[in-house]
Amino acid sequence: MTRPPEVKELEAEIEIIKTQKERAIKDQDFEGAAAMRDKEKHAKERLDAVLAATIPVAIIANAGRVTITGVLSEINPQLAQGFFHSLEGWIIFVIALVMLGLVHVLISRIARPRPKEATVA
Repeated sequence: MTRPPEVKELEAEIEIIKTQKERAIKDQDFEGAAAMRDKEKHAKERLDAVLAATIPVAIIANAGRVTITGVLSEINPQLAQGFFHSLEGWIIFVIALVMLGLVHVLISRIARPRPKEATVA
């Protein structure tokens, strides 16, 4: 099973953050490590949200495919079989992938990490 590019992108981002966090710990930059920990947590939350969105996206896409197949079979039963049926499946797959990409963009925009306010000592 192939992971969507959005998931691969988030997983790569998490790995980069982990490396930066480990480097900060090694350099004893504990404030930097804490910031990287927070970034990693935020990225994991976005990844979880994108993965959770795959279920409703799959349901919506399949419901659309069944509906389109039903309508096409009423127009011409040949359109609901063979090549046209397979083509419809691929088109719905691409639409579902685009929907998942849009969910990723939406989650990324909504769940941006907020900068922490500087404390005055």
